[in-house]
Amino acid sequence: MKINEIILLETKFNFPISDIDKIAPNDPKEYDALYNKRTPHIGPHEGKYLELMLHGIKPAARISGGYQYSQFKPYIKSGRIKVVGKLSTDYVLTLPGEEWRGEKLLELWPKLYAAVDAHDIEKEVQMHTKIGLLLGYPKESVKRFEKQTRDNFKLRAT
Repeated sequence: MKINEIILLETKFNFPISDIDKIAPNDPKEYDALYNKRTPHIGPHEGKYLELMLHGIKPAARISGGYQYSQFKPYIKSGRIKVVGKLSTDYVLTLPGEEWRGEKLLELWPKLYAAVDAHDIEKEVQMHTKIGLLLGYPKESVKRFEKQTRDNFKLRAT
Protein backbone atom coordinates (compact mmCIF):
# COMPACT_ATOMS: atom_id res chain seq x y z
CA MET A 1 0.00 0.00 0.00
CA LYS A 2 1.38 3.37 -0.99
CA ILE A 3 1.87 6.16 1.56
CA ASN A 4 -0.82 8.34 -0.07
CA GLU A 5 -3.31 5.44 0.23
CA ILE A 6 -2.55 5.12 3.95
CA ILE A 7 -3.02 8.86 4.47
CA LEU A 8 -6.38 8.69 2.65
CA LEU A 9 -7.45 5.72 4.74
CA GLU A 10 -6.49 7.46 7.96
CA THR A 11 -8.27 10.73 7.25
CA LYS A 12 -11.39 10.37 5.12
CA PHE A 13 -13.32 8.06 7.47
CA ASN A 14 -11.40 8.55 10.70
CA PHE A 15 -14.20 9.23 13.17
CA PRO A 16 -13.63 9.13 16.91
CA ILE A 17 -15.23 6.36 18.93
CA SER A 18 -17.51 8.93 20.57
CA ASP A 19 -19.12 9.62 17.15
CA ILE A 20 -19.57 5.91 16.50
CA ASP A 21 -21.13 5.40 19.93
CA LYS A 22 -23.77 8.05 19.10
CA ILE A 23 -25.16 5.83 16.32
CA ALA A 24 -27.89 3.45 17.41
CA PRO A 25 -27.38 -0.26 16.75
CA ASN A 26 -29.27 -1.98 13.93
CA ASP A 27 -31.01 -4.29 16.39
CA PRO A 28 -30.90 -2.96 19.98
CA LYS A 29 -31.85 -6.28 21.63
CA GLU A 30 -29.16 -8.21 19.74
CA TYR A 31 -26.61 -5.47 20.38
CA ASP A 32 -27.30 -5.33 24.13
CA ALA A 33 -27.10 -9.09 24.49
CA LEU A 34 -23.76 -9.33 22.70
CA TYR A 35 -21.95 -6.08 23.40
CA ASN A 36 -23.40 -4.53 26.55
CA LYS A 37 -20.21 -5.30 28.45
CA ARG A 38 -17.77 -4.33 25.72
CA THR A 39 -14.95 -1.91 26.31
CA PRO A 40 -13.98 1.02 24.09
CA HIS A 41 -11.94 0.05 21.02
CA ILE A 42 -13.20 -3.52 21.06
CA GLY A 43 -16.00 -3.83 18.55
CA PRO A 44 -17.06 -0.17 18.22
CA HIS A 45 -18.77 -0.99 14.92
CA GLU A 46 -20.24 -4.34 15.97
CA GLY A 47 -24.00 -4.47 15.60
CA LYS A 48 -24.00 -1.06 13.91
CA TYR A 49 -22.66 -1.72 10.41
CA LEU A 50 -25.85 -0.80 8.60
CA GLU A 51 -26.54 2.36 10.59
CA LEU A 52 -22.91 3.50 10.36
CA MET A 53 -22.92 2.99 6.60
CA LEU A 54 -26.21 4.82 6.18
CA HIS A 55 -24.79 7.74 8.20
CA GLY A 56 -21.68 7.79 5.95
CA ILE A 57 -19.32 6.92 8.81
CA LYS A 58 -18.40 3.36 7.81
CA PRO A 59 -17.16 3.03 4.22
CA ALA A 60 -17.02 -0.77 4.09
CA ALA A 61 -18.19 -3.87 5.92
CA ARG A 62 -18.00 -7.63 5.83
CA ILE A 63 -21.31 -9.21 6.77
CA SER A 64 -22.65 -12.73 6.88
CA GLY A 65 -25.34 -13.97 4.54
CA GLY A 66 -28.79 -14.63 5.93
CA TYR A 67 -30.07 -12.35 8.69
CA GLN A 68 -27.39 -9.68 8.35
CA TYR A 69 -27.66 -9.61 4.57
CA SER A 70 -31.45 -9.30 4.73
CA GLN A 71 -31.09 -6.09 6.77
CA PHE A 72 -28.89 -4.57 4.04
CA LYS A 73 -30.88 -5.87 1.06
CA PRO A 74 -33.24 -2.86 0.61
CA TYR A 75 -30.25 -0.47 0.59
CA ILE A 76 -28.35 -2.67 -1.82
CA LYS A 77 -31.37 -2.68 -4.16
CA SER A 78 -31.64 1.12 -3.95
CA GLY A 79 -27.90 1.61 -4.62
CA ARG A 80 -27.09 3.24 -1.25
CA ILE A 81 -24.82 0.26 -0.47
CA LYS A 82 -22.81 -1.74 -3.00
CA VAL A 83 -21.93 -5.45 -2.95
CA VAL A 84 -18.32 -5.76 -4.07
CA GLY A 85 -17.85 -9.51 -3.64
CA LYS A 86 -18.03 -12.57 -1.43
CA LEU A 87 -15.64 -14.42 0.86
CA SER A 88 -17.09 -17.83 1.63
CA THR A 89 -20.60 -17.01 2.89
CA ASP A 90 -19.78 -13.40 3.77
CA TYR A 91 -20.45 -10.33 1.64
CA VAL A 92 -18.08 -7.38 1.28
CA LEU A 93 -20.09 -4.17 1.05
CA THR A 94 -19.13 -0.54 0.50
CA LEU A 95 -20.64 2.87 0.16
CA PRO A 96 -20.97 4.09 -3.45
CA GLY A 97 -17.64 5.42 -4.67
CA GLU A 98 -15.73 3.32 -2.12
CA GLU A 99 -15.80 0.06 -4.10
CA TRP A 100 -12.00 0.18 -4.35
CA ARG A 101 -11.93 -0.53 -0.60
CA GLY A 102 -13.94 -3.70 -1.09
CA GLU A 103 -11.68 -4.86 -3.89
CA LYS A 104 -8.64 -4.29 -1.68
CA LEU A 105 -10.32 -6.10 1.23
CA LEU A 106 -11.01 -9.10 -1.00
CA GLU A 107 -7.26 -9.23 -1.74
CA LEU A 108 -6.14 -8.73 1.88
CA TRP A 109 -8.27 -11.22 3.82
CA PRO A 110 -6.65 -14.29 2.18
CA LYS A 111 -3.24 -12.76 2.96
CA LEU A 112 -4.29 -12.33 6.59
CA TYR A 113 -5.37 -15.98 6.80
CA ALA A 114 -2.05 -17.07 5.29
CA ALA A 115 -0.11 -14.97 7.82
CA VAL A 116 -2.08 -16.48 10.71
CA ASP A 117 -1.49 -20.01 9.38
CA ALA A 118 2.24 -19.25 8.96
CA HIS A 119 2.46 -17.75 12.49
CA ASP A 120 3.90 -14.58 10.92
CA ILE A 121 2.90 -11.98 13.52
CA GLU A 122 4.39 -9.02 11.65
CA LYS A 123 2.46 -9.84 8.48
CA GLU A 124 -0.68 -10.57 10.53
CA VAL A 125 -0.50 -7.18 12.27
CA GLN A 126 0.19 -5.45 8.95
CA MET A 127 -2.86 -7.09 7.35
CA HIS A 128 -5.10 -6.30 10.34
CA THR A 129 -3.97 -2.66 10.20
CA LYS A 130 -4.76 -2.29 6.52
CA ILE A 131 -8.07 -4.11 6.87
CA GLY A 132 -9.08 -2.01 9.88
CA LEU A 133 -8.35 1.24 8.06
CA LEU A 134 -10.15 0.07 4.93
CA LEU A 135 -13.21 -0.83 7.03
CA GLY A 136 -13.19 2.63 8.59
CA TYR A 137 -12.23 1.81 12.16
CA PRO A 138 -10.92 4.79 14.15
CA LYS A 139 -7.13 5.01 14.07
CA GLU A 140 -6.89 4.65 17.84
CA SER A 141 -8.93 1.43 17.66
CA VAL A 142 -6.63 0.07 14.96
CA LYS A 143 -3.59 0.82 17.13
CA ARG A 144 -5.24 -0.86 20.13
CA PHE A 145 -6.08 -3.90 17.99
CA GLU A 146 -2.45 -4.11 16.79
CA LYS A 147 -1.35 -4.33 20.43
CA GLN A 148 -4.04 -6.88 21.26
CA THR A 149 -3.00 -9.02 18.27
CA ARG A 150 0.64 -8.98 19.38
CA ASP A 151 -0.34 -9.83 22.96
CA ASN A 152 -2.53 -12.72 21.78
CA PHE A 153 0.29 -14.00 19.57
CA LYS A 154 2.60 -14.12 22.59
CA LEU A 155 0.00 -16.17 24.45
CA ARG A 156 -0.45 -18.56 21.50
CA ALA A 157 3.34 -18.99 21.24
CA THR A 158 3.70 -20.14 24.86
